[in-house]
Amino acid sequence: MKCRPYESVLWGLLLLLPTCCSTFTPSIMSSSTHRMNRKNLNHRHYQPVALQRKHIKLFSSADFDFSSSWAWEQYYARNESVVTDWHGSVPLQDIALLVSEQLDAQQMQQQEEGKEEDAEKDTETFNPTCLIIGCGTSDLPTVLRAFLPKLRMILLDSSATCMIMLRERYQHDSLVTCICEDATRLDSIADDSIDLIIDKGFLDALLCSEGWNGLVERTMAAATRVLKRGSGKYVWIGYKLPQSTLDFMAETTALDMHWENDCDGSNDNVAIRIGVRKR
Repeated sequence: MKCRPYESVLWGLLLLLPTCCSTFTPSIMSSSTHRMNRKNLNHRHYQPVALQRKHIKLFSSADFDFSSSWAWEQYYARNESVVTDWHGSVPLQDIALLVSEQLDAQQMQQQEEGKEEDAEKDTETFNPTCLIIGCGTSDLPTVLRAFLPKLRMILLDSSATCMIMLRERYQHDSLVTCICEDATRLDSIADDSIDLIIDKGFLDALLCSEGWNGLVERTMAAATRVLKRGSGKYVWIGYKLPQSTLDFMAETTALDMHWENDCDGSNDNVAIRIGVRKR
């Protein structure tokens, strides 16, 4: 049996699980383009105008299974008004900017390759699809919308309670789809249809399972199936891991993905990794 890569770290998190409810006032962006760069960041503010932090201890570390869909369903059912965001050391605005930059690069790649379906598209009509797996109740979709007004988003989580909350939150956003299903399988997502997957803490949760290696393999198989060949990207925001675990991930996806580790925005505790779907 393979050991869990950093079980003690995540068990300890439950004792001080940070959750926050925020009201945001994103600035209005031009609908003519989704492009941004770091120079413009100071001119397009995403401001939390109210922030409340709660520390909730619902379960003991001996009882809570971070990799269990049932456990998270119980968590959301008991905290319906709580917004839970993992990895607060990586600001949501920075993630949105990273996503914007990655999609810009992907668009340029498609145009340079002269694909027929993209040759007639320009910045104004390039409308990519982003899938957030294990999305939970994070405010990341709200921030992404402020940065990328035309981005199609699929929010996917196994918690039915979580989906009820998100459908109510984004009921007036026609470009957001909420799907309740197993994020390790992605059964309802079509092959070769997703431009970018965001994983903020999902693999972290799986790595707490006794059978984490099998769950990770299944997740990566599903992800590579739905990502667009040659351009689709997997943005993985998670804890720093032992090299042996990173080697396992590289070996598992060797035929389908090329990984870059510790990308811009990583810090001492959290790494941003980007996997690019091979052809």
